[in-house]
Amino acid sequence: MEAATAVIVGKLALVLSQLLLVTIASAIALWIISLPIHLWLGWALGTSVFFAGIVSFFLLQRHGKLGAVVRGAERIGLRGKRMKAMAQWLSAVDQGLRDFHKERPGDLARALSWHVLGYSCGLLQTWLFLSWAGHEPLWKTGVVIWALGAWFDLVGFIVPAGVGVQEGSRVLVFYAVGLNSLGGLTFGVVLRLTKAFWALVGLACYGVLIRDRKDPR
Repeated sequence: MEAATAVIVGKLALVLSQLLLVTIASAIALWIISLPIHLWLGWALGTSVFFAGIVSFFLLQRHGKLGAVVRGAERIGLRGKRMKAMAQWLSAVDQGLRDFHKERPGDLARALSWHVLGYSCGLLQTWLFLSWAGHEPLWKTGVVIWALGAWFDLVGFIVPAGVGVQEGSRVLVFYAVGLNSLGGLTFGVVLRLTKAFWALVGLACYGVLIRDRKDPR
């Protein structure tokens, strides 16, 4: 139960921080490149829908309602051992979430701050890539590419591992700012390799942590 609570809260902090940062940054980026009004409206609508979903997820956590559907199904007669076990487990998770948001609200704020700082490093990564590729002007172009690319990553979360979304969105964004589409594809591949590298680092760290445990499960 504790592990599930930690993962759910962690996911909320990660996505909420990404949404706040990307919304502000992409609004600045869209102002810089002066898109037509209908594209502005499309961006605003997509961002609003996503924001509403994240806020709803937060409120469900805060009030301990994630398991409400299962508990409601059990009350109307959908019973059985599995349903009962699931309802009990979700109720325990809901209680853990309620306790966390009530007793440790500062921890969520700190997690948001660290995630925002981490995501901001992507701007430096973009600037470095553009600098090595010899593109100018550096800071405006970097802001637009990073912000809009991050926005596509956010709304494309439903695609497993963002396969195709990351590369395709960078091609589109590079084209939008007047750069070579091949450069966008290259940048997308670089981002993919970077993620793969850090995933391997994470797995290695996990292996070190469990190395001395008697029960590897």
